Parts: sequence; C-alpha cells; structure tokens
Amino acid sequence: MVYEVRFTKEAKKDIIKLTPKLKQKLKKIIINFHLTVTFLSYRTEVHT
Repeated sequence: MVYEVRFTKEAKKDIIKLTPKLKQKLKKIIINFHLTVTFLSYRTEVHT
C-alpha cells in the first residue's frame, strides 16, 4: 500500500522555515500517522 502526502503552498512555506530538528520530528509524525492508519485499516478489514 502506498500513500501520497500533499501539502498546500502555505504549508510548504512553513515547512521550509522549520529547523532541521523540527523537520525530522514532522517526518516522524507523518510516518507514525501512516503506520497507525494502515494498522487500523488492516484490523478493520480482518475483523469485519
């Protein structure tokens, strides 16, 4: 399963302003969110 994350132009500008450390944290949050959604989606399909 592949997901594509898109940001608005405004969000892109805000991300550019982030420090490298904050960019890394944002990346972890997005990856963690993706894994959580995938896990919940899988559980829903298996148990229905």
